[in-house]
Amino acid sequence: MSKEQPEKTPMNEDPSQKYRKFLIEVIYRGASYYTIWGTDDNDIDKFIVDRNEKLLLFSNPDDVFQVVLSTDHFFDIKSLQAWAGERDCIENPDSVVDLDVLSMRNIPATATDLLESVYHTVGLVQDYALQVNNDELIDLFNSDIVRFHYDVFANYFIWSPQVAFEFTSLPDTYTDTLNGMYRILEACIVIDSLELNPL
Repeated sequence: MSKEQPEKTPMNEDPSQKYRKFLIEVIYRGASYYTIWGTDDNDIDKFIVDRNEKLLLFSNPDDVFQVVLSTDHFFDIKSLQAWAGERDCIENPDSVVDLDVLSMRNIPATATDLLESVYHTVGLVQDYALQVNNDELIDLFNSDIVRFHYDVFANYFIWSPQVAFEFTSLPDTYTDTLNGMYRILEACIVIDSLELNPL
């Protein structure tokens, strides 16, 4: 007979789910960095960014929490700081996003793990683009080739994983567009900046 699971209470609720704030490990240029992604009080998904709207990445997760607790600049700051204060383990990320998949080419349809990474990464890039109104990234996301493949991947990974893709590898026009996203993102990233850029 299986044991009953303890009822979820405010005392044992996961802070990340409670506050809808998440520590994200970001693979960028072959190295691991950390940032925060979450939902604000208007149910809009956002990252932590500096005053110039650059995406903040840190080599050490401790530094992510240090900067969050030392400034009131970020989105939904009271909830964000409460989350940072309640989180027990700051070394284990809630999720991993691989920005480097946007720089790849010749991804076969059989590489479903890579394709799923592309799908989730493109979605998170869209979150950042909309947050800071980056027209270049928004235009790329709204292009026919990106929208088509985003919908194909959503259908496969969310609804019908048993249905085979109709292509053998990602078309060059699509990977060219992903490569363009990557190049734009390179100018939108700040690494290990514990002091926010001035207004």
